[in-house]
Amino acid sequence: IAFTYSPGVCAVPQSFQFQIPSRYFLTCLTDSELEYITYTELMRLFDQSQQLERLFRRITEFVLAGMIDRHIELHSMSIEERFKTFCQRSPHLLNLVPHKYIASYLGINPTNFSKLFNSVKF
Repeated sequence: IAFTYSPGVCAVPQSFQFQIPSRYFLTCLTDSELEYITYTELMRLFDQSQQLERLFRRITEFVLAGMIDRHIELHSMSIEERFKTFCQRSPHLLNLVPHKYIASYLGINPTNFSKLFNSVKF
């Protein structure tokens, strides 16, 4: 669904916000150190700081905009355009993440991904 990396925030938003079990899970593909906060602790901090609550809202807006962009990419771009866009946005992941995960993220068959990776100039 997504790749996050330092100093980014990773979460399963609907599960956290609505306090329901998630249909998804997070997987670390590299050595990672994680910090966490419970929902109750976060709500307590929001009650104490309007600035923090506003910051979190802005982060949420940024994530939502990214999700909309991703949805548009998946539904309006060719596989080559999706691949090139990914390479422009996150080229460092090509060496960090197994290509089968990138292919899945882009909605591309792993064989087609391999062909693109070996032929497309980016």
